[in-house]
Amino acid sequence: HPMLYRMSHAYAHAFSALSMEREHMDNVDLDITTSQVLMAMPTEESVSFSAAALKSFVKRHPMIDQYFPGRRRRIPGHEEVRLMDEIQEGRCVIGLGEDGQLQRTVLLCVLQVTCFTGETFVK
Repeated sequence: HPMLYRMSHAYAHAFSALSMEREHMDNVDLDITTSQVLMAMPTEESVSFSAAALKSFVKRHPMIDQYFPGRRRRIPGHEEVRLMDEIQEGRCVIGLGEDGQLQRTVLLCVLQVTCFTGETFVK
């Protein structure tokens, strides 16, 4: 199926790029999470993954329920709209957690700003 090929190719490309980063170059066992890969993908491609995961929790899908029989907490329609907006704006990615439930991941950057005297600026 062309869509699956495109999604798999985009995922593999982003994973490969992450594995070549300095922090992973010397590791035999790569510890790169799905969320990291999705965030490294171009927004349009990561939206495809996140939207598919999200939609599978909005209404029942017999085939998904057959292969993932665990209790899946359904997402109400208004939450789907809010999460889809965040996904399309690139503010988060949606994947599956270890428990098989939806997992929303956001990128958080923390800066430590110090002045020339060594004092750390805190607000």
